[in-house]
Amino acid sequence: MREALRWNAGTPLAVVVVDGGVLLKHVAVFAETSPEDVFGCLAFDGAAKSIEELDDGVQREARRRHSGD
Repeated sequence: MREALRWNAGTPLAVVVVDGGVLLKHVAVFAETSPEDVFGCLAFDGAAKSIEELDDGVQREARRRHSGD
């Protein structure tokens, strides 16, 4: 079950009693936020990136993550 749900050992779970049994729910480590809650919270000292530079960075990272390295 852990593999199917991608729950590693030590994943915080809540146990909820329901009719006929129990329900295991993943407990978020951090409170849920929206982009508006965190936008601009990290300082950056430098020139703004262009949309093309941002897209390129996202694509490079996606390729790195999916290459198995």
